Amino acid sequence: MRWLQFMCARANRAATTALRAAVDYFEATDLDQITTLSGTLAAVTAAEKREEAQITAALDRFWRDPDRQERRRAPYAALAGCGLANS
Repeated sequence: MRWLQFMCARANRAATTALRAAVDYFEATDLDQITTLSGTLAAVTAAEKREEAQITAALDRFWRDPDRQERRRAPYAALAGCGLANS
């Protein structure tokens, strides 16, 4: 559970950092100079997408881990022979 909390915090940090960098850019740049296709905003977007991909890959590995899945099923396997399994 702590690992999932860490991953949630990591995702929140990435989003907050991206938003803070974008706001700083908007505040420091004249409106006619703002571009999203290159420069600061493109770099912020690329960094946020990289972090999102890393977090998604880590969560995918976590949920697909066969050892983790087996550990989750183990307590319920003990109930298979009694009436509690279907309750």
